[in-house]
Amino acid sequence: MPCSGLTLHTSDGSHLLARTMDFDVNPGAKLMVIPRKWPIKPALSAEETIESPYAQLAMGVIAGGLINSLDGVNEHGLCGAVFYYPGFAHYAGPSDGKTPLDPAIALQLALAICKDLDEAAKMFEEKTTLVADPSPVLGITPPLHYLLSDASGEAMVVEPDSDGLKIHRDTVGVLTNSPDYRWQETNLRNYLAVDRDPLIPYDMEARTLKRISPNAAMWGLPGDYSSVSRFVRTANMKRFIRLPADEAEGVTTAFHALSAMDVPQVELKEGEAEVAYTMYTAVMAPISKRYYFHTYENRRVQAASLDRENLDAAELKFYAWHDGQDVCWRDCNS
Repeated sequence: MPCSGLTLHTSDGSHLLARTMDFDVNPGAKLMVIPRKWPIKPALSAEETIESPYAQLAMGVIAGGLINSLDGVNEHGLCGAVFYYPGFAHYAGPSDGKTPLDPAIALQLALAICKDLDEAAKMFEEKTTLVADPSPVLGITPPLHYLLSDASGEAMVVEPDSDGLKIHRDTVGVLTNSPDYRWQETNLRNYLAVDRDPLIPYDMEARTLKRISPNAAMWGLPGDYSSVSRFVRTANMKRFIRLPADEAEGVTTAFHALSAMDVPQVELKEGEAEVAYTMYTAVMAPISKRYYFHTYENRRVQAASLDRENLDAAELKFYAWHDGQDVCWRDCNS
């Protein structure tokens, strides 16, 4: 799951959380409204359910009677996304006085019971313990870490490491996969020379060497799809993109910034394992409580809004979307 994510701000004070969702096969993700009072079973080993005080708009997978939220936004503007964290995620056993929490259910619970990052941090630190419950979707306990934001625009990273749960509040607002966030941020310092200014010509003997391309800005960014390279690329896209004016412009900007992380489907030889590709890209808006997305098959931006829904409905609501590519044909004579 080579996912990439970032937070983005606009000049009018709006904030966004955007991510690519990459997987080897589509697990049947659905965009849904999870209403208030919806019962959540925090883990397979949990004896009781927790009633949701807050509604959320989430992209998730339903399996074994459980909702595994991949990303989403709730009615108070808390939003978040899960990211694969292989080789580093470590889950402790049950802890006295704390609710055991399946890592794949953690985001759904955070959006259900927390208004903002302060409450989400308290949930992870004081109220719950992430435990190794096999996911009905994958058959294993998925190694995960989390990127969350709220209406303040702050970005928080939550990582279950071998030496304990880490909650990073002072972040650059970027997340990919392994290694851990602090390592990724430290490595970013190796790319301080990357700049948006064009390369400057210089003289050598009787020759003046000029740049070959007029678009040679951000020279030196890594272009592969590894987690480390995507972190550097995402961070520099965020650093250098023009500040959007408002939410609408910010959504467009976020999609363009993350397009540099898009992973296409590749042709496989017989017997080769599936390779992860970008199933969808999503942008969540904590102030307007809107969820924008486009899929691999359809690049048209589609959207839903919590403000247009009945948050006290008795059942889940699922959104349908068009799977094929929408093409808007134009007539040059009209």
